[in-house]
Amino acid sequence: MKNKKHKSISAKQLFSNTVFVLKFLYKTNKKLYLIRIPVLLLQVTSTFIPIIFVRYILNAVTVGNNMHNAMIYVMAMAILTFVVGVLNNIFSSCDQKQVARTRYLANLALGKSVMRLQYEDLERPETKSFVSLAQEDSMLYILTLVSNFISSIIRVAGLTAIVLTFQPLILILIAAVIAVKMFIDKKKRHRLEFYRSVWAPINRKSAYIIESMKEIQYAKEIRVNNLSGWLCKKLQEHLDSEVYPLKKKSEKENRRLNMFTTITGILQECVVYFILAYRVIFAGMSIGDFSMYMTSIQNFTDSITGVFWNYSRLIIMSRFAREFRYCIELEKNIKKQGIEHLEDHGSSEDLKIEFRNVSFTYPDTDKVILKNISIAIEPRQSLSIVGVNGAGKTTFVKLLCRLYEPTAGEILINGIPIQNIPLDEYYDLLGVVFQDFKLFSFSVRENVCLDTEGDDSKLTKCIEKSGLADKIGTLPNKYNTMINKEFDDFGIEFSGGEGQKLAIARALYKEAPLIILDEPTSALDPIAEYEIYNRFHQLTDGKSTIYISHRLSSTRFTDKIAVFSDGELCEYGNHDELMQIENGVYKNMFEMQAQYYR
Repeated sequence: MKNKKHKSISAKQLFSNTVFVLKFLYKTNKKLYLIRIPVLLLQVTSTFIPIIFVRYILNAVTVGNNMHNAMIYVMAMAILTFVVGVLNNIFSSCDQKQVARTRYLANLALGKSVMRLQYEDLERPETKSFVSLAQEDSMLYILTLVSNFISSIIRVAGLTAIVLTFQPLILILIAAVIAVKMFIDKKKRHRLEFYRSVWAPINRKSAYIIESMKEIQYAKEIRVNNLSGWLCKKLQEHLDSEVYPLKKKSEKENRRLNMFTTITGILQECVVYFILAYRVIFAGMSIGDFSMYMTSIQNFTDSITGVFWNYSRLIIMSRFAREFRYCIELEKNIKKQGIEHLEDHGSSEDLKIEFRNVSFTYPDTDKVILKNISIAIEPRQSLSIVGVNGAGKTTFVKLLCRLYEPTAGEILINGIPIQNIPLDEYYDLLGVVFQDFKLFSFSVRENVCLDTEGDDSKLTKCIEKSGLADKIGTLPNKYNTMINKEFDDFGIEFSGGEGQKLAIARALYKEAPLIILDEPTSALDPIAEYEIYNRFHQLTDGKSTIYISHRLSSTRFTDKIAVFSDGELCEYGNHDELMQIENGVYKNMFEMQAQYYR
C-alpha cells in the first residue's frame, strides 16, 4: 500500500465517500435510519415552537391585553413542548442504542477487512497508523453530520420566510458574517487535516507505552527488571517532546482563529439589536414581534453557520472515511484468487514443492533477503533448513505461506504456481507452527481445533502426539480450561514450552499435507526436545515437512538439509553428505554445537 498524500478532496470524492458511508450504514443497520428521521424532524420542530408561540404570548399581553388568549398560547406551547420533548427523548434513546449497535457492527466489519489485509502491508508502520485512524468514529460521525446538515437546511428554509418579512437587507449582514466564519473555518479545517495525520503515529506511540504498562505479557519483565520508572520516563519524554508541543501549537492556532469568529458574531448581534430597538421605539414594533425576529435572526445565523460547518466537517470526515472505505473494499487489494485446483493435477496429499530462482527484497528496502533460491521438496519428504540468524530461513517460510510474494522467480506446488491456486484452498495445505506463535485467550479446545466444538477423539490424539496429554489431564476443566486470565480467573498460564506443544497440536489437528515447523522446540527443555525428535516421524505421519531450527540435532531426523547463508542456498544434502564437505558451513555449525553435548 502506497503512502497517501494529503490532498484537498474534490466535490466528487466528497459525494462518493458520503454515499458510500450512508449505504454502508444502511446495509449494516437499517433501524438506525428509521429512528434517525423522526429525531431530525422533532429537533427541527422544537426550534420553531418558542419562536412562534412566544410572539403570540407577548403580543396578547402587551398589545391586546388579552390574558385569556395569552394563557391559551402558554398552555398550547407547554403541551406541545412537552409532547415533542418526550418523543424526542424516546427516539433519541433508541437512536443511541442503534448507534452503539452500529458502531459494534462497523468495527466488526473493519476487523474482518483488516484480517484480510495483505501481511506485507500490515507490517508497515504507516499501515498501522492507517488502520488506527480507520477505527475512529468517522463513519457514524458522517451520518450525524448529514443529519445536522439536513436539519440546518430545513431550519434555514423556515427561518428565511420570517427574516424576509422583517428586513431583507439583514441577510446581507448575515451573509458577510457567514463569509468571515467560512474563511476562518476553512483555515481551521486545513489545520485539522494536517494535525490529524501528524497525530496518528504520535498517539500510537503513547498508546503503546501505556498498554505496555497495563498488559499482562509485559508484567513479569516490568517487575523483575524494575522497569516502571523507565517506562514512565519514556512516556514523559514522549509527552514533553512530541505530544505537548504539538498540542500547544494546535491550541494556540485555534484560539487565534476563534477570536475572529467571536468578534464577527458580537458585531452582528450589536447591529441587529440596534435595528430592532429602533423599530420598537420609532416604528411601533410590538414586543412579541421584537422577540420573534430577534430569536429568528439568531437561529437563522446559527442554522446558516450549521449548514457550512457541517459541510466543512463532511469534507474532513469524508476524506478520513477513505481509510475505512479502503479497509472495507478490499476485493481489489487482497491477493489474486487463482482458478487452478490441485485435485485437477493429482493428489493433494502428495505435494511436490519447488522454488525456481526465487529472490525476495522486503518492501521499501534495497537489501536482498533471498537470492535465486532453487530447491525441490519431493512428496512426503522432510527438509531441515538451517543457518545463522538473518540467513533468510523465516523469509523462506513466509514466501511459502504466501505472506509475501517473491520479488523474482516463482514457487510451485505440483507444477502449479501457488498464486494460481485459490487462497483458501492453498492455506488448507499448510499446517504451520510459527516461531512467534500466538495462543488465544479462549479454551484449550478452541486453541487446538480453532473452533468452538471440534472432534474430541482427533483432539485427544493430537494432544498426545504433541506431548501435552499429561498436562491437560491435570487441569480441572480439561480441554475446556481457559488459557490466560483475560476472561477467567482460573485460566491456565502455559509455560513457553507447553504453549509450543499446544501450537504443534494445533498444526497436527489441521491434518494438512504440508507441515511447517519454525523453531518448534526453541522453548522446550532438552528432555521434551528429545521426545519431540523421537516422535518426529509419528508427528508428521508421512507428510511433507519443512523444519527450521538452530539446534542441528533436528537434522538427523530429516531426509534433506538446506543450508542458508546470506540469503543463498549454499549447501544441500543429507547429514552424512554435508559432513563430508571440508570447511562446510553445516559441518562447522554442527561441530560447534556438538561440543556442548560431549
